[in-house]
Amino acid sequence: MEKYKTKEYNMYNGQFLVEGYSDNKKFANSMNTYYDFFGENGIFTNTDYNIDNAEEIIEWITIFEDKDILESKVRRKYPKLKMIASIDS
Repeated sequence: MEKYKTKEYNMYNGQFLVEGYSDNKKFANSMNTYYDFFGENGIFTNTDYNIDNAEEIIEWITIFEDKDILESKVRRKYPKLKMIASIDS
């Protein structure tokens, strides 16, 4: 039988302890990124790009520090984008 490494989680009284909220005891999510891609005038408007494409771009934003490389990569893979949103961190 194979052994699997288990990940340790923060627990408190048998409950998962999630820390790092921007507000006490609740997640804050304004969905801004979703609207940047899919909302009215979003960069995916009038394209056939989907949530998987958006997630790929978001992943690249977190990986690539050089914004010129990032912009080049996005423009090359997603030529139908009507604009590239500001890629400033």
